[in-house]
Amino acid sequence: MDTNRTTPQFYTSIPTPPYSYTYTMSNFWNSTSNVLTCSPVSSFLVPTQVVWTVTGFDRSGNKLQGTKVGYFFTSQTVGSGSGTNAFTTFLIGRADLYTQAVNGQPTRYLVEPYLYLATTTLASNRTTTGITLTFPSGGVSNLVQDVVAPENWTFGGFMTNEATLETNFPSGNYTFTVNATASNETKVVSFPASLVQPGAPILSNLGAGQAVDSTQPFTLRWNSFAGGTPTDFIVAGLTTTWQSPNIGSPGALDGTATSVTIPAGTLAPGKTYNGSVGFSHAILATNGTEATYVYRAAITQFVLTTKPATVTAALVVTNAGWSGGVFGFDLLTTSGQTVTVVSTTNVANPLPSWTILLTTNSPGTQIHISDPHSGTSPALFYRARNGN
Repeated sequence: MDTNRTTPQFYTSIPTPPYSYTYTMSNFWNSTSNVLTCSPVSSFLVPTQVVWTVTGFDRSGNKLQGTKVGYFFTSQTVGSGSGTNAFTTFLIGRADLYTQAVNGQPTRYLVEPYLYLATTTLASNRTTTGITLTFPSGGVSNLVQDVVAPENWTFGGFMTNEATLETNFPSGNYTFTVNATASNETKVVSFPASLVQPGAPILSNLGAGQAVDSTQPFTLRWNSFAGGTPTDFIVAGLTTTWQSPNIGSPGALDGTATSVTIPAGTLAPGKTYNGSVGFSHAILATNGTEATYVYRAAITQFVLTTKPATVTAALVVTNAGWSGGVFGFDLLTTSGQTVTVVSTTNVANPLPSWTILLTTNSPGTQIHISDPHSGTSPALFYRARNGN
């Protein structure tokens, strides 16, 4: 590393308010400048969570890659499962990230388009004092616990160089060690070289996705995947709004799917949503109490936009009269407004029993309504309403 351009920071987030620690790092680089030891000037609070971040460049000016943020606890906090997880799950994965505009093919992210990930999700009845991951090369890294979901432990990051990622995160056997007071568990997960990195998902109707009618279902489509099989997986979603069923759930999309339907009413009118479609070659296995999941994936992100809400003005009836032996009238509307006209021979009849004369979308600000039955009826009464 370029020791003059590398900066770590340490601060607390629990308890609040946040507190930044002053530290020393002079003369704490090792001889090859790839290990930095930092010491707080004042001791860390106990108990607390200490969050660290680091930014920097190597001596050639390349930006620091890999995990650049994490945290640890100054007390012997024991992480536990939560919720109703029946399994402990170990995951190893790699993904390429793309983005697609309306008119064009997917392109890789300009910054850090390669993602690698290792996670452990504990069953609800399990506890741990920490989880480590041993790489095929023998290196060891700590997994970081999620404060909000303490059953989740993660190691991973983004990189700009694919060759560097493959070197640092290669195929082979990865060993998870779940440390616990009573006994430790080791779990070996194979990330086989036979898993092929897939190409980018290509959206085929993204143009239609820029004017979605939020009141109607919308079917998102993509090109079929080369080599996609029923044992592969596809997940599509819109950030914080909607997602197709997760892998293993009823209705989950396999690698042969080419579309998914977003239900009517899921989206709001006049909004923009960030979405993604991800395809993965994956291997999922379970022994009844634990599961392993390894994958290579490609994810394309896109933008979906809904039409503005239709403004429906109060209907105004005007220009009533006879023409050619047929009674008719005009309705003053807004363009695209849905209107329904009903009629009856007896105004005392309950409204649900009135006959629907027509339902239509107004092509402009005025629409003419005529009733072909009016010439043969001694009396007719009409009502016009918004909608169906």
